[in-house]
Amino acid sequence: MPVVIPPAVATKLADIETLLKPFDTFELFGELNQLINKTELTDDERLGYQAEVLGFQFTPMRGKDRSPWGGYFGPFSPTEQQLAKW
Repeated sequence: MPVVIPPAVATKLADIETLLKPFDTFELFGELNQLINKTELTDDERLGYQAEVLGFQFTPMRGKDRSPWGGYFGPFSPTEQQLAKW
């Protein structure tokens, strides 16, 4: 199955990369979701979208707030069920 990045997502990410300024990853993730919520995607485009935004769903975990997986990155926004298990 080929991976096809939806044009709206590719354009938004290219704009961010050319600005060379800091950006808020949470805001960017929200903007990308809004772009996609308005669009019908093919299976290949949905896979491309997921590949591009997956990294924005994790955050560094430090000190006592270690990831549930024991790694450097953990879920950006854990569910209440996940929090109860930690």
